[in-house]
Amino acid sequence: MKTQSSNHILIYNTFNRAIVKLTLREYKEIDKIIKSNALPGKFLRTINALKEMNFIVSSTEKEKDSFMKALELSNNEDRELLLTILPTTACNFRCQYCYEKGVKYTTMKEKVLNTIRDRTTKFLCDNSDIKSAKINLFGGEPILAWVQVKRTLMDFCSLFKEFGIKFHVELTTNGYLLDENKIKVLRDYNLTKVLVTIDGPEQIHDSRRFLSNGRGSFRKIISNLKLLVENTPKLNLIIRINYDYTNLPYFSETLRILSQELGANNIELNLGNLDYIPRNRAKGRYNPIPYQDLPEIFISLYNCAISEGFRMPELFLLGSWCISKRKYSYIIGPEGEIYKCLSGIGRKEFVEGNLLSYDLHDIQSYLFFELYHECFHEKCPFIPVCHTGCRYLAFLNYAKIRQRACYRNLLTKINKKLIAQKFLRES
Repeated sequence: MKTQSSNHILIYNTFNRAIVKLTLREYKEIDKIIKSNALPGKFLRTINALKEMNFIVSSTEKEKDSFMKALELSNNEDRELLLTILPTTACNFRCQYCYEKGVKYTTMKEKVLNTIRDRTTKFLCDNSDIKSAKINLFGGEPILAWVQVKRTLMDFCSLFKEFGIKFHVELTTNGYLLDENKIKVLRDYNLTKVLVTIDGPEQIHDSRRFLSNGRGSFRKIISNLKLLVENTPKLNLIIRINYDYTNLPYFSETLRILSQELGANNIELNLGNLDYIPRNRAKGRYNPIPYQDLPEIFISLYNCAISEGFRMPELFLLGSWCISKRKYSYIIGPEGEIYKCLSGIGRKEFVEGNLLSYDLHDIQSYLFFELYHECFHEKCPFIPVCHTGCRYLAFLNYAKIRQRACYRNLLTKINKKLIAQKFLRES
């Protein structure tokens, strides 16, 4: 991926995240040498360095073959078990834009809990090469089913200890019920990551993310997050801000509050454009930002977050190497239904089976190798980070899961700016 100023050109390698800066004259001369197969002359050292960092490759076809072999090898050597458990689809919030609207409220029963333990035991017996595991507690609001959460954690802790497998726990929660006692329990089971959504200052957040009785949630969440930060110093706390034109004017104020209350250095921000929320479920009172207006807005929000000291992802992506494409990743709903994609929860099109009648190894990943060939044909620079796009967006756009979701133009407009700004900050 290239981005150009008046005198220089930056080239970013999406495969290894390397970045180089050349003068326009250097770039044109080197480009001419490569295309004409001429002797490098005074540019020998620069060209050799570019080859070493894989900015210059012998042929596009060889680059494609090399990437596909590396992808296949990485997939074959994946030794991590990723289990996302939904102890309940019930929720104590009534967020306007919830993508799970319409999903029946169900809580996991003893039979399903036992089956999860038994099927996982069988899976580990059949796959003795598993080296590590991650348990992600999801919902609904998982803490509403606290009895099931504790039972799940006890079962997995005992099971992974028996098989000599290291594991950690992640939690996606609205944060309202995350009190000191629950934090301690989760910490004892190696809690490493928590994702919570804060959509603005108190008044704005409470108008969008309120309790089922209509009351606000902001103050309670902030209070609980303070306890979380104080009691789990090595935790990766991710704050998601779902933004649209409604709460956009309050973004800077939101960051100031989060910095004051929790410390910007403790937080990784995750910015979610509400136009991405599955449209036919989330019919709330919000004002989504269409993709054509997104580049300028996202870059402004990104710069604001960086200037306030928050951690941000390096690139803007819509779908990437997500859990749906991982070989040993499974999402298990409260009735034993098995998914590969979080956004597909509650949709029959995304149910891949049921744990009551399927083994985990019966479920295939959403990593479709044949889709990459189209991307290579189009010479897309985002292949190593986009991985043919989001399966849910493909479903929304084409009513197919086994389909690319290409947003190359959007990715190019935003990421060229992000890479240029990153280089300036670090140079």
